[in-house]
Amino acid sequence: MPDEHGDATVVVPVGPRAEHLPEQLRALARQVTDRPLHVILACNGCPPATARSLVADTWQGPHTIEIIDAAEMSGPSYARNSGWRRSSSPTVLFCDADDIVASGWAQGLLTALGRADLVGGTLEHDTLSGLVRTSWGATGSCSLPRKFRYLPFIPSGTLGARRAALEALGGFDVGLHRGEDVDLSWRAQQHGMRVERAPAAVVHVRRRSGARALFAQAWADARSDAVLLARHRPHGAHWAIHDLVREAAGVAVAAAEAVVSADGRTKLASRSGRFAGHACTIGALARAARRR
Repeated sequence: MPDEHGDATVVVPVGPRAEHLPEQLRALARQVTDRPLHVILACNGCPPATARSLVADTWQGPHTIEIIDAAEMSGPSYARNSGWRRSSSPTVLFCDADDIVASGWAQGLLTALGRADLVGGTLEHDTLSGLVRTSWGATGSCSLPRKFRYLPFIPSGTLGARRAALEALGGFDVGLHRGEDVDLSWRAQQHGMRVERAPAAVVHVRRRSGARALFAQAWADARSDAVLLARHRPHGAHWAIHDLVREAAGVAVAAAEAVVSADGRTKLASRSGRFAGHACTIGALARAARRR
């Protein structure tokens, strides 16, 4: 078990766009915890000088903060790995620079880490969506998400880990441009580690704005799925052509909802992007699905 009397590190990868970072910094500074937090901003595209300026303008609170240059390799996985390896804390928490953590987020993850190796909080989609209420609701409040009819996984935007687990797994795979959090969660479970949810650890997620941005994000995520499936198919991940048919049906439903609601138009952009990404890589997905 992690040392409950030691500190905990929060790693925040900071990419080229840091316009929302001040809001996240204020939220992290206000965290109410039973132990000190040390926040590490791992700059991967954002100049460290810019991060230092934002910290000077916004950081107030009992917790400490550090800025590191993590730009030797591009991508959030490298930044997250640089951050947790910089620390010596027995527990490490991860969140994103453009979201906003609730005041009890860190404590929710820390409490859950008393009984598991990796834990995932709740991603709440409504508060920052610009809409009064959406059907996106919250991810992780009742159960962790799943993919390819396989094991649950923890999104990296609200992930807590024991340091020993990260060391045993080698951290995030920097060779994966997408789905690295899915891969980490699955590898942990394949190694017999315990993965649980921490529903009290809430993060208010800032979704991409505009249909084009939502489509592009879903498309890019879907195009990377063949690599993830090929890696984990021998362990039990599954994909078949009827999954693509099911996605097409979901696009049709969202198209009907888009006529009458903004929420429907948002879902249509994401669902159609995912369907298009899978459709244009159907050959790679099929080959990965046959892999033994």
